Amino acid sequence: MANFLPSIEKLSGRENYNNWAFAMQAYLEHEDLWSCIVDTPETPEQQKRDAKAKSKIIMMVPPEKGRKGEIKDYYDGSYSEFRPH
Repeated sequence: MANFLPSIEKLSGRENYNNWAFAMQAYLEHEDLWSCIVDTPETPEQQKRDAKAKSKIIMMVPPEKGRKGEIKDYYDGSYSEFRPH
């Protein structure tokens, strides 16, 4: 199976956060990786999937934001400054 990047606009700020988050959730669900966002990995297989989901998200954010910690932070916590108030 070939790997590809979806045509999701990279996260750039508050102006596209909602669309980015919606598209990333759909993409991760399609790739069967959404559980990495909502669950904590406990097994080596889950940790491998977690790393895969993290890499997919990193490719869809600004480079300076792609150096954070846990996968849940990549989706939820790290981008709180981009969320519309």
